[in-house]
Amino acid sequence: MTAWRCALGGALTLMLAACPAPTPAPTLDSLAVEPGDLQLAAGRSARIEAVGVYSDGSRSDMTDDVGWISGDETLAQVSADEVFALAEGQVTITATFDLLVASVLLEIGPAEVDSLVPHPLALELAAGGTADLSVTAVLSDGTTAAVDDEVAWSSSDPGVVEVDAGAVVAIGAGEAEILIEHGTVLATVPVAVDELGLVAIDITPTEPLIPLGAEIAFAATGRGTDGSTEDLTTTVEWSSSDVSHLVFDADQPGVAVAIEEGGALVEASLGGTTGETVATVIAADVVALRIEPDVVDMALGLSVDAAAIGVLSDSSEVDLTASAAWSSDDPTVVSARNDAGERGRLVSEGEGEATVRAVVLDLEASASVEVTAPELVELTLSPAGAELPFGSSQAFTATGTWTDGAELDHTADADWSADPSSVLSFAGDPGVGQSTGIGATVVTASFGGLDGSTDLVVVAPELVSIAVTPPNPEAAVGEQIQFEATGTWTDGSASDLTLDVFWASSAPGFLTVDNLGGSEGLATAQAPGLATVLATLGTLSGAAVVTVGPAAPASLDVEPDPATVAAGGQTALTATATMTDGSDEDVTADVLWSSLQPAIATTSNDLGLEGTVFGVTPGGATVTATLGDLSASVTVTVTGAP
Repeated sequence: MTAWRCALGGALTLMLAACPAPTPAPTLDSLAVEPGDLQLAAGRSARIEAVGVYSDGSRSDMTDDVGWISGDETLAQVSADEVFALAEGQVTITATFDLLVASVLLEIGPAEVDSLVPHPLALELAAGGTADLSVTAVLSDGTTAAVDDEVAWSSSDPGVVEVDAGAVVAIGAGEAEILIEHGTVLATVPVAVDELGLVAIDITPTEPLIPLGAEIAFAATGRGTDGSTEDLTTTVEWSSSDVSHLVFDADQPGVAVAIEEGGALVEASLGGTTGETVATVIAADVVALRIEPDVVDMALGLSVDAAAIGVLSDSSEVDLTASAAWSSDDPTVVSARNDAGERGRLVSEGEGEATVRAVVLDLEASASVEVTAPELVELTLSPAGAELPFGSSQAFTATGTWTDGAELDHTADADWSADPSSVLSFAGDPGVGQSTGIGATVVTASFGGLDGSTDLVVVAPELVSIAVTPPNPEAAVGEQIQFEATGTWTDGSASDLTLDVFWASSAPGFLTVDNLGGSEGLATAQAPGLATVLATLGTLSGAAVVTVGPAAPASLDVEPDPATVAAGGQTALTATATMTDGSDEDVTADVLWSSLQPAIATTSNDLGLEGTVFGVTPGGATVTATLGDLSASVTVTVTGAP
């Protein structure tokens, strides 16, 4: 049925069925900001929408219609339908439309890594060469940061190049990439490795004297173009210029046997590079052999290079270390090395006693070896070069390095001190220093006859917490609360930071808080609900939760004042409450009415008669209206009977 028909009266009304009333248009009841849980990294942006919720439950996009407000534009800015996170922290983003308000709390985290820039961008190395890489991260907020210790390093081909924490080592000729990863962000550094440029071969021992019939082990060390060295003993080609004097064993690279008295040129060749030395075979008139030192006392983990000294028939002496065959009667205590370049090296293997022997031709010499418990060789303190706020403490760790390679924690065993002690003192738990003054000091730990030291600087106290008072207040709409921020420092002191912090409300629609000069921390209740008040200074924040209730009576007024009533007559008084939001409300029926002189005038609290004053006898009376903690009084004059 059309609307014009429903509008007809008279006969049409009798002819047509009753017309339904027109359905009223839905009204806009509230706003919502979406998404309701908004988290961004500094420098990132996200779409934000305002949604209108209507009385019939329908919703519409009002993003372009509302006004957008950022609670702190140093942290975030909002424009059209996008919010931009500028710096780490918390900020409230608010949408307003007429009298409707909706907010969302934006959590801004640290800036994220957008890209990685390695330094250098590419490497060219010779095999055996090394290089150091570093990496800079470009963050989402446009800043940069060194992230060498935060990235994962790897090589696409460890046979060409290896990497550990940015330290690159060229292994073999070829091409590979260094892979640098920070979460999902990846960067690569191409590496080209050339064959090692061999510039020299060094032969040891140099110019040896070899007894007739004895064996000697030579070692060859290659020096590369990059200054690196490599053991080439088993790689080079060994030769003797006179095999009638000295001949090399084909099955043992570098090992030669003295055949006949005389000299020979020893050569070690690889590619076009040759190293050489002169070896002299002497007459087999070695009459005695001894080991130096013949008594060895060493801690577990250490080694000693012993020498085999031959005494010739003419009483002269010759070093036969490289010609001797070395052995130990207990290799679990000490081992004797016979490898080229290491002959005569005695290496401790376990605590105890053993005998080491050297044999040259038919002569033998021995030495006694005692391996004792490991010894402490170094004491290291960490952290190194620490900076400590005055009033706080610093825990140090003392790590001992022992001859057997063990690294042990000796924090509890060491004696701790600081010089000067007026800056730091040790009086409690081992290794824990308490700051006693501002300045620089040297921290020392003593243990096992060794000292370990590090520097420490005690700086001015630092802020450790912020407390907001009152902590959980309640307020009626229109009321104001003056908040205060108190900072606690590392030295235990407290200070008023009310004027220094940045004040913010998590829900400005319920409660606003001021940062204007002279009003810092002054909050005003806007609408019933919950809001969190934040006081922020640097990276620290304090908070208070505010419950906002409906407007409440702030003052009370009774009219008329003064009032007049005849004895035996009655008159009506009215009580008006001025609310916290500034509005006025008639509370005549809500107050408690009383008279201080009931013999002159009485009042009524009965239903329908609230505020009625009855004149009893001529005179003056005071009538009071009481509402909670509020009260107001008027003077009532009772005149003679009418």
